[in-house]
Amino acid sequence: MHPPKPGVLLPGTALSGLNDNTLYYVWVKAVNSIGDSQVSEPVGARTVLSIPDNITVTAEGLNQLTVRWDAVPNALSYKVYYSTSQTLPGSTDKTGISGTSTIISNLASDTLYNIWVVVTSGTGDSGPSQSVNARTRLPVPPNIQVSAVGIGGLKITWDTLPNADNYKIYYSKTSTRPDTPFETVAAGTTVSNISNLDDDTPYNVWIMAVNNAGEGAVNQMYSGRTNAIFTITLMNEGDDFITTIPIVQGGTLGDVTFPASVSRNSSLPSNSDFLYWGMVRNSKTAYDPATVVTGNITMYAVWCRYLPYSPGSSPKTLWNSQYPLDGIYKLRGDVDYVMLHPFGNATNKFTGVLDGNGYTLSRVFYGVPILGDSAGIFGFTDGAHIKNITVKSHPGFSLSGTHVGYFSFLIGHAENTLIENVTIEGYYEYTYMSWPSGSVYVGGIVGYAKNSTIKNCSISGLLRAVPSPSMTFYAGKIVGKNDNSSVENCTSTGFTLQTN
Repeated sequence: MHPPKPGVLLPGTALSGLNDNTLYYVWVKAVNSIGDSQVSEPVGARTVLSIPDNITVTAEGLNQLTVRWDAVPNALSYKVYYSTSQTLPGSTDKTGISGTSTIISNLASDTLYNIWVVVTSGTGDSGPSQSVNARTRLPVPPNIQVSAVGIGGLKITWDTLPNADNYKIYYSKTSTRPDTPFETVAAGTTVSNISNLDDDTPYNVWIMAVNNAGEGAVNQMYSGRTNAIFTITLMNEGDDFITTIPIVQGGTLGDVTFPASVSRNSSLPSNSDFLYWGMVRNSKTAYDPATVVTGNITMYAVWCRYLPYSPGSSPKTLWNSQYPLDGIYKLRGDVDYVMLHPFGNATNKFTGVLDGNGYTLSRVFYGVPILGDSAGIFGFTDGAHIKNITVKSHPGFSLSGTHVGYFSFLIGHAENTLIENVTIEGYYEYTYMSWPSGSVYVGGIVGYAKNSTIKNCSISGLLRAVPSPSMTFYAGKIVGKNDNSSVENCTSTGFTLQTN
């Protein structure tokens, strides 16, 4: 082996411009002013491999990174090192890579990794490349919740991901995610509302977090069902249909905005006012807003009819025979000179409400009922409520030989009835009273009271009630006969009851 053309180098000078991974031999000759020394024996050495260049790392899949680099001449294979720290790890699972790219899988989501590439040849490895870092894609947002909202709506909520730029929301009736999101919301947003969905229908929901690493995981599907919808049907007096209102299953009546006013229809007299919405016809109370709706329901406009029926006549008629026995009635002023027949009989009892509003019925003439019936402002009541009224009978009125089984200035026969805040100033004489059953019941406020309550009432005046000799007679200042009823805080000041 002969040395090549000599070159003059100083000790320690590096040889440059050599080929990678190539064996070279070197001869050395000393030179001074006298001349050159003999040539040394040759010494061989191989140049090292080049370090890979143009390394790129991208997050092209979930929990994985794709690494690419330029080919290095004379390379047999490549090794790829990765770590979440900036220190080159001591070992790697990615060896023997023959091409110029590889995929690192099973990485943690939304995590920054540092990547190094090393070239391998038959004589050893190159040094590591400069580290290149990249972040894996985002995971599915945590704590995703899907809940039904209102009519045809779903509410989706989730916890935020720190590195998300936005979120894509998808939904479908099937288990296949649509290609196009329903909406995309900005980072920091953690709620999405979907509306105009079908009632009582299951839906599937997906949420994808997105940032500069790409679209995140969307491999989890969440389900929710829209609310079942029931119908509230609103009816006016006389079963006159008004409208329907939808309401979600499990909602309460307090969630609904009901009409504040209702037009009076032809079945109502002109002296009527709308009161409230009730759960039954002529309900004594308004609906409870806390009522939970579990099915379709019908609600009724409840009206108040003001008495008397014929205010301009003399004497005045209190009742209209067409008035419903379950209606609600009020006075809007004092009424003088009233001629009445009892409202309600043994077959069709009064079950409604009379609220006197603190007003007075004066000079009341009590009509004579049919055989075997009851006399009073009300003949028979059941479940009724009479309150806040003063009744003054016409003075000096007397009847003889009447066939009346029950009599009082207010109610002849009361069952399951509440009577409160009633004042009676009465004067009546009934003599030779009889009834085919053989019993007569006379009381100042109620003739016969069964399972009823009478409270905060007073009576004054005179009631003379003389039965026929063959009759069994029950008489009392407040109640003629008390059958499991309570009398509370009632007085009979200056009241005389005569039975002979």
